[in-house]
Amino acid sequence: MIHFNLNDISNYLSALEALFDIVRIVDPSTNQVVYQNLDGYAFVHGERCHEFWKKGKACDNCISTQVTREKNTVTKIEYRNDEVYLVMAAPIVIEECAYTMEFLKNITETGIIGDLVGLSGNEKNSIISELNRKVISDDLTKVYNRRYINQKLPMEMESVRRDKDTLTVIMLDIDCFKEINDVHGHLAGDMVLKELASTVKSKIRNNQDWIARYGGDEFFIILKNADYELAIKMMNEIKDAVENMEILFNQEILHITISMGSCIVKSAVKDLESILYETDKNLKKAKEDGKNRIVLTELVIL
Repeated sequence: MIHFNLNDISNYLSALEALFDIVRIVDPSTNQVVYQNLDGYAFVHGERCHEFWKKGKACDNCISTQVTREKNTVTKIEYRNDEVYLVMAAPIVIEECAYTMEFLKNITETGIIGDLVGLSGNEKNSIISELNRKVISDDLTKVYNRRYINQKLPMEMESVRRDKDTLTVIMLDIDCFKEINDVHGHLAGDMVLKELASTVKSKIRNNQDWIARYGGDEFFIILKNADYELAIKMMNEIKDAVENMEILFNQEILHITISMGSCIVKSAVKDLESILYETDKNLKKAKEDGKNRIVLTELVIL
C-alpha cells in the first residue's frame, strides 16, 4: 500500500493522468469520490463512485470495497454510454486515511475484448454485466458468493449509519448436512444446496434483500429495513418453506431443516466483526437448543 501526503500526491496523479483517461480517489467507507481529474484538480468531489456508470445503483462487483479488504490491486471491465472501460483499483493512504485510487481506461476501440467487436451497445453491456455477475456468484447455487459478502456487507452497514435504517444479518446452516453427504453422496448434497438456495431466494424481497453462500452449507441472508416483527416473520417463512421441501434424488425424497442465527443491526454501525460474532454465536445457540430453530438478537453499535 502506498502512503502519500497532500504535497506529493498531485505530482503522482499528474503522471498517472498521462496513462489513463480518468484517475480518481474514492473514500471506500462512503463510496464518495474525493478527487477526479475529469472535473479538474479538486480534493472535494462528492458524488458516489457508481454514479459515473449511470446504473442508478451501486455496482454489485464493487472493487473499491474489495481493494480495501484485500489490500491488493483489483481490475474489472465496465460499460458507460457505448464505451467499454478497463478499471483498476489500488489501496492508498493519504494523511493516514485509507482510500482507493481508481484508474479508468477507455478500451472500446482497442480490440482487447474481441467478443465485443461489432456488437451493439446493449449487447456489449449484456456481456460485461454477465462477466461481472460471474465474479460475485456461486457456481453451484447461483446466488451471491463470499466475495460479494465481503464487498457488499460493509456498504450495507454504511447505509444503516447514513440513513438510520435497520439491517438484519442472518447466518443459515443446514442441520446434519454431513449425514446427507455421507449417506447419499456429494451429488445429493449439491442438489440440496441448490434447492435450498432457490427456496430461500423465493422468500426474500426482490431488489431489496439478498442471499449469498458463505461456504459449505452456510449462507448469509440480508434483510434491509426490517423491524423485529418482520424479520421474525420472514425467517419463519423461510424455515417452514425449507422444512416442507421435497428433494427428489435417485428416486428417494430427501427432507432437511435449517437453523438460523441472526441479529438486527441499528444505529452507527462500524464494527463488522461484532456483527459476524453475534450471528455466529446465535447460530451456535440455535444448534445447541435442538436445531430447526431461529435465534435473533438486536445489536446497537455506536
